Amino acid sequence: MGQLSTGSSKAKVIFPNGKTKVISVPKLKGGQTYLKTLKYKVGRAGRNEFKVIANSNFKAWESNTFNNVTKRALILP
Repeated sequence: MGQLSTGSSKAKVIFPNGKTKVISVPKLKGGQTYLKTLKYKVGRAGRNEFKVIANSNFKAWESNTFNNVTKRALILP
């Protein structure tokens, strides 16, 4: 999230099984967010980590790209 408007870009999702999906993100105004819902069937117990890289194609200009990666884990018994 930023204060300036930006052009369209791509986000890359990396699933626990290593497969990836690239999502098109539309132009956003400053402070605006984009939500995309994906379905994934978790196939194993333990730690299942999902990783998302915003602006993965570096199409939208940013002064700081170090905050473009986030990881979340779903831990199943």
